[in-house]
Amino acid sequence: MHWVLLFLVACSAGEPSSTKTADTHTPGTPDPDTSAPPLEHAFTFAVITDTHVTREGESLDRMNQAVDWLVAESDAQDIELVFILGDIAWGGGFELARASLDRLPVAWVPIQGDNPIQVGDEAKFQPTFASQLSTLSDTLPGWRLAPSPVDNPEREALSYLHNFAFDHGPVRFVGLDWNTREVHPLWGETPDTHDFDGGTLPFLRDELTALADGPDGRLIVLTHMPMFFGPGGYDEPEATALIDTLAIRPGAVQHNLCG
Repeated sequence: MHWVLLFLVACSAGEPSSTKTADTHTPGTPDPDTSAPPLEHAFTFAVITDTHVTREGESLDRMNQAVDWLVAESDAQDIELVFILGDIAWGGGFELARASLDRLPVAWVPIQGDNPIQVGDEAKFQPTFASQLSTLSDTLPGWRLAPSPVDNPEREALSYLHNFAFDHGPVRFVGLDWNTREVHPLWGETPDTHDFDGGTLPFLRDELTALADGPDGRLIVLTHMPMFFGPGGYDEPEATALIDTLAIRPGAVQHNLCG
């Protein structure tokens, strides 16, 4: 079956303790910080990815097994959100995958992947999940979904980018569509920043600019394509633009979870 990854979100709680403790640190090393409040469990979220459902068969069976586990364990594991990080389905698999995910007892959030784009099914993602995205907009605080499709001047065509953000507990989650719109057996597996009006990098810039100052100003970024520089990743100009964007709020991005 597909692995189900669980992530525990913890945050500081309560006032710093003023209790004195014995000095047990090693001489010559910095004093430990005894004033920081302890971390407390905030919530748990789950990730599944690359279910690759195209028809009835093995991929759908594995997806259903993952969903079955989440249905059975969501209460015991304190799971409040499920993210499906791309390549969920294409071809004849969209409705099958949607029916499986509809069984989840908690909010679930779909992410666009590269494979549907490469086989010409990019435009099927949002209609398939439109009602779920509407539900999320009504139930998740701070929900923001970028307009789509947008004019992509790099491809001289419309691109159905899927960029969104919302708040949950102490964290802002940001879903970013880095999937290239170049259809190619090799380059189609690489990311693009989509740095144009209505694109992905401007969406991230807006989120970082609006992010609150202080310890609550933190993001978990959800993508299918990972954010990295080098072969199979961003080229140098794209990586530089991304680094400059992240510098708007240094350290704000806590994690990049990807497919």
